[in-house]
Amino acid sequence: MTKLLTATLVGCSLCIGLLAHGQSASAQAYEQAFAQRARMVLQYAAQHYPRSRPGYPPGWDGKLADFGKYHYPMFLAQLALPDTSRQRQQILADRMAMFAQMPTFHFNLVGVPRMLYQFENHPVIQQHRLALLQRVWERTDSYNAWMAEGTENHISMSKTSAYLYAQAALRWHPAQFPDAAQKMALMKRWIMDWSKRIYYSGTGEFNSAIYQAYTIVGWLSVYDFAQDPEVKAAARAVLDYYAAETALHYTQGMCGGADMRGQNCVRSFQGSYAYFGWLWYGDSPVPLSASTLDQGVNTNEIIQAVHGAMSSYRPPLAAAQLA
Repeated sequence: MTKLLTATLVGCSLCIGLLAHGQSASAQAYEQAFAQRARMVLQYAAQHYPRSRPGYPPGWDGKLADFGKYHYPMFLAQLALPDTSRQRQQILADRMAMFAQMPTFHFNLVGVPRMLYQFENHPVIQQHRLALLQRVWERTDSYNAWMAEGTENHISMSKTSAYLYAQAALRWHPAQFPDAAQKMALMKRWIMDWSKRIYYSGTGEFNSAIYQAYTIVGWLSVYDFAQDPEVKAAARAVLDYYAAETALHYTQGMCGGADMRGQNCVRSFQGSYAYFGWLWYGDSPVPLSASTLDQGVNTNEIIQAVHGAMSSYRPPLAAAQLA
């Protein structure tokens, strides 16, 4: 009996060890494939993405409200792929000087926290950090960061970012923003509530081929940069929800199933959410490259995946296997 028990225990240990080894190998393979896809997203956004018009400074397209939607991801990608040439450094300086003057609407709010935290030691970030925070505090209408109106993705972009702005103010400029702790506590309550609510009632812009991506990017930043373990865990829960949903719906460059506000995204890679599906899980109707991206697909939408490419968040391995 003792020998049988010992043999059983040894066998179980061997099975557990093999299972753990298999999971480790799968995780390693996933990370290698993810890194290749992330690199392509960053390279495309930094080096190929065309958003400028004659007569405007580099990176400026004449729009105000949605300025950050198109330009901040490109700027982030260029920061992530260092180019120390004088020309690149001057472009970054010129763009950041403009960014510091932009209105803090939803798309502009969500792009800046990753600049502030991931590149906190970069000279252009340090130079304009206070001005960027002041712009957030100056806006007091119904689109302010703390009490933002709008559809689900707008609210997520604003309030996740608001938490990180308050945290940044406390960290770097506490004297200039005496109410930062109060605002951060307010946003933490919203984050903790929302991260539970979606598991009870789902989301409003369910499986949106466009708007899911804009909901996700703010939570990625909270996951990466929140110093409060509870807030970080809440962000992880939200991202896991979307990762599981994406695993179910994404295939061959499309997010299938019922689509909320998808604007007829019925071909591969027409919506921003499809690029998140591809970034997280692969599976493409054609091998994506800079040349294929420039041939007929909606390249405006790929740049939101820059946030996912730069984030430390990875979907649960079970979601990747499901996808």
